[in-house]
Amino acid sequence: MKYLNLAQDLMNQHPNQTIVVFINPYYYMLDNSIVEVGHFSDSKELAKAIAAVKKELSITDDFDLNWFDVAPEIH
Repeated sequence: MKYLNLAQDLMNQHPNQTIVVFINPYYYMLDNSIVEVGHFSDSKELAKAIAAVKKELSITDDFDLNWFDVAPEIH
């Protein structure tokens, strides 16, 4: 899976928690809005979502950690 290592690195920013992932607005915004990738507790699901959002938004640059902002999910 192409983005699994990246997804694991993002998940490791807040271990054992569900995280909320956004695309860093310095890299990309959609209609002047921050793009939320979603809420994740599984790196495989996050990797799939990363691939999907890259395709959906037609982003051609390579993703790395700097492309994303991560926060723990708060209830």
